Amino acid sequence: MHVGDIARATGIGKAKLYACFPSKADLFVDCLDRLRLEVYGQEQRARLDGSHSFEQECRLRAGAALDRVEHYRMMTNLLAQAAYGPDATLAVRARAAMHRMITGAKPMFDRAVAAGTCRDLDTDLLAYMTWGALLALGDRVLMDDRFTREKALEAYLDLVAHGTSPG
Repeated sequence: MHVGDIARATGIGKAKLYACFPSKADLFVDCLDRLRLEVYGQEQRARLDGSHSFEQECRLRAGAALDRVEHYRMMTNLLAQAAYGPDATLAVRARAAMHRMITGAKPMFDRAVAAGTCRDLDTDLLAYMTWGALLALGDRVLMDDRFTREKALEAYLDLVAHGTSPG
């Protein structure tokens, strides 16, 4: 697809599109950054209103990610390619977008540390570790019929509960 096609499809001029996005790759990274919010969905985000326990919120977040693991795997891979690619400016934007996607659970971990339900860990790193675990579990479910979403979710919750336990 050409930039002119994209501009026509969005109803804006090519000059305006180039003013916002210096390249198609920049536009693509921005689309991926916005897509993460659509994939998770407004309904799921609305349920995360702060009224849930740490375990309940972990279950909600992890379940939603496992339900859409193919999408998250694709977005993670595409953003990583741009983040470590030859275009330094694009790489900065892609790394920032990937960071926002991966650290979506950080506020949950921050609250759990503050409440004493989670050890005093670096919650940024914890978000990265648990993101990796979720993607790995989702891959396993997709590749092997012996594993179900529920089994993967319970394994994830067990890992988080025991790995972050203050005791």
